[in-house]
Amino acid sequence: MVAPMLIGVAFALAASLAWGFSDFLAGVQSRREQMLGLLIASLAVGVAIVVPLALASGQPLPSAGGVLWLMVAALAELAGVVCFYRAMAIGEMGLVAPISGTAALVPLAVDLVAGHPPGPLAMLGVALAITGVLLTSSDRGAEQQSGAMRATVLAVLAALAFGLSFVATDAGADGGVWWPVAITFSTSLTVVTLVAVFTGRSPKVGRGAIPAILAVGLLDVLANVLYVSALGHGLAGVVSTLSSLYPVTTVALAWLILRERATAWQGLGVAGAIAGVALVSVGG
Repeated sequence: MVAPMLIGVAFALAASLAWGFSDFLAGVQSRREQMLGLLIASLAVGVAIVVPLALASGQPLPSAGGVLWLMVAALAELAGVVCFYRAMAIGEMGLVAPISGTAALVPLAVDLVAGHPPGPLAMLGVALAITGVLLTSSDRGAEQQSGAMRATVLAVLAALAFGLSFVATDAGADGGVWWPVAITFSTSLTVVTLVAVFTGRSPKVGRGAIPAILAVGLLDVLANVLYVSALGHGLAGVVSTLSSLYPVTTVALAWLILRERATAWQGLGVAGAIAGVALVSVGG
């Protein structure tokens, strides 16, 4: 049992890194580009990558019930992404990303209700990791309050939606790795395209944004594949918690590249998140 759990931990952490880089790139583009165009373009990249891989994999399709769960996961993730991108466009990444990272509370609660709690040491690590993520958004000055309340509300809604997506993906991913990811990406792209058609809005992205959008789509596919793979090796609550550490990467990139202000509390939060990961890895 130890080896599979450690593999699940490694996959989940790799997924968090991929999501962290993807969210940073998407957050920067959300301040420059039309959200509809950004969504359609990045999802189209994802579909173009993962559908051929699913067809070539020879893996069986999920069951009918699994497909329905994966469609629910896609809708929830899409809602979360819309809230998340909007929050990133009007607020600082150091505030939005950590709050959205609390999405792990949803599948963790489901694990506990289902009678599958992780060990005491892992539970301590989960608590420490979540506390660390929350600390990265603390100690904000008065000059940063403009738009912060709306960004916070949107980030909380994103966290709830992402948490529901984690749960639904775990319920639906019963047939390999590639098809669950292909179904979620295809569902999301179909929904966003229909929204564009029925609202009469034309999706637009600047030519200069194309490299970043390609990277966002590729990283999102990688993160989802790693996450679904991790679910096959560990409890959904632990896997989702570790995957939800992506804000650490996003905030670190915001500090280094965008020069967002880092405080002592935020640095302590990053250290706490890393320590929590270590405890989860040992005690899972």
